[in-house]
Amino acid sequence: MNLDKHPAIVSAFNKLDRLLNQYVVNSPTETDITSHEAFQWDGKSRSLLSVKRPVRLDQAILLGIDDQKDRVPGNTRRFLAGSKANNMLLWGERGTGKSSLTDRFGIRLGFYHISEKTYLEIVDLYARHYGISTDAGALHRMAIQWALASGGRNGRTAELFVRSLGG
Repeated sequence: MNLDKHPAIVSAFNKLDRLLNQYVVNSPTETDITSHEAFQWDGKSRSLLSVKRPVRLDQAILLGIDDQKDRVPGNTRRFLAGSKANNMLLWGERGTGKSSLTDRFGIRLGFYHISEKTYLEIVDLYARHYGISTDAGALHRMAIQWALASGGRNGRTAELFVRSLGG
């Protein structure tokens, strides 16, 4: 891909590079974003690493998801051009093409399950924020039950639980 023909992409990567620099403690390895098509964030070195041979999937072999194949890249192009674009949530059954579409973009940020300890810390934070004063032990027991019924521990679950208490 000749990035000289895609100044919006170069501009977007430059903006991303400036944003990531705000969070870098150590000096990162400098990455020439015009020399490769795909990059991966390396948290250990706090740098963008070029992907030497990104996987290229022929979109023609993704059958039955034509609308999605049009909308994901179209929305991304509008975003890169500075036009109005929406956040995207790709959901559905495993193996239906979701990752084959969010993987061609090169940057993937993972958000994983949090520990019970972290979940309860978030619950405590929201309880303080919403002015809920309940015994911590009782609050934590109820929060764990709420998480079990809600399908998992995460920040949104913690906030929804505390708000359900009348906060």
